[in-house]
Amino acid sequence: MSFEQPVVVNASVRMQDAYMRMILAGLSGIAGIVTMPIEMWLRPWFGTTYFHPITGGLAWIGIQLLAALAVIGRPAHSHAPIGMGVLVMLFWFTWLAHSPRIWRRIHNMDLEDDSDDEGEALPIFRPLPYYGWGSTRIVYEPLLVALSGALLAGVGLAEPSVGLYLLIVAFALLLKNIIRWYDVFRMLRELRNIRFRAQLLQQTMTGRALQTTIAPPVMVATGVPSAVIAKMAVDIAGLSPEDAALLSTRDTHLPNVPVH
Repeated sequence: MSFEQPVVVNASVRMQDAYMRMILAGLSGIAGIVTMPIEMWLRPWFGTTYFHPITGGLAWIGIQLLAALAVIGRPAHSHAPIGMGVLVMLFWFTWLAHSPRIWRRIHNMDLEDDSDDEGEALPIFRPLPYYGWGSTRIVYEPLLVALSGALLAGVGLAEPSVGLYLLIVAFALLLKNIIRWYDVFRMLRELRNIRFRAQLLQQTMTGRALQTTIAPPVMVATGVPSAVIAKMAVDIAGLSPEDAALLSTRDTHLPNVPVH
């Protein structure tokens, strides 16, 4: 009986999952840089460490570059009062307005429970139907930003570059929050997966597992040494090596038959 193939397959799946997590984290980080100047208005009660300093620095550099490009490409006949330069100034004023609150919470950490919290949504979203985290973060907030950009540019109050920037921010906000929703779902789903696999592992140790309930690897409990059970705990059930090591020394009341 061989256990190498399922272990290799499981390791390959975990490696692919690690790569996907890295890609999602990178996309979420880029989206966070794009959305930060607007997100400080949408979530004015964000936690102290909700925005990473690197995110803030790159967001500042990015909006400065966008403002410079907008000035260079600005049409001569454009007289809209709101340009990218106005957004840069609003970004600075907003950050300065938040600085006393953030500085106070840095010195007195008892003022907040979770520094990574994004804060409450704006009160204007509360009367809307299906009000909640998912509907607000994934639907209402991106829609508000997109409609604001289209409306301001459409009536001539903002330059086209501002309208385009707000549309990009709306898409980035949607992407960021979908990734965050998926991360939470995946974490909860993995906890349920581990619980289910642990039950199968326990059935295997006590000899109650059926051939059809354990795949991969396909096996029955009779004749499985405790060391192999411990290896399965790491590779299949998702337990830590420290917890799985306890199984190798535990008396499983199974005959120690060599595995072929």
